[in-house]
Amino acid sequence: MAENLNSIHLQKLVNTNLDFVLTELIPLIENDYAQVASSEVIERLKATVIALTDDVAGNKEQINLIWGTVTSDPEIVEVIRGSLLEAISKIDEPMIVEGLKLLINPITATLTAVSDQTKPDGAQIKAIWKDFVESPEFLTFILSNLGWIVGRLVKNENAKEWILKIINAFIK
Repeated sequence: MAENLNSIHLQKLVNTNLDFVLTELIPLIENDYAQVASSEVIERLKATVIALTDDVAGNKEQINLIWGTVTSDPEIVEVIRGSLLEAISKIDEPMIVEGLKLLINPITATLTAVSDQTKPDGAQIKAIWKDFVESPEFLTFILSNLGWIVGRLVKNENAKEWILKIINAFIK
């Protein structure tokens, strides 16, 4: 009984401190995405304390469930997506911006796949990236930037133009 009472007091003590962080400190963070991510970590810390101090067996499994699903949490997925978009917005080369924006969905889907409850991860990830490289958006991006791509691989201008003409003849 005393041990259970100590666990309840520990939960209340930790939760009170974490609630202070949630209400007083996190609002001081200017970046919305950082606020959401920080709040999510605090909530998971609260759940961890409960898992470690409750009478339910299987602390390791509870902790793995709490923390192992971080990147599949919809709020965290949006934090990642928003952070990537914010980082991309700082780039001034349109082609790079366009290419990086195309990567956001498969990257966030991959992060979700490795931490969700659906297994096997390898099959999910393979499907995500196969769908991406076969998507009309990706193929359009490749075709619209074919000259630049070939130019990075072939240094001879005549050879580059010849290769582009051959490729364009087959894709029309």
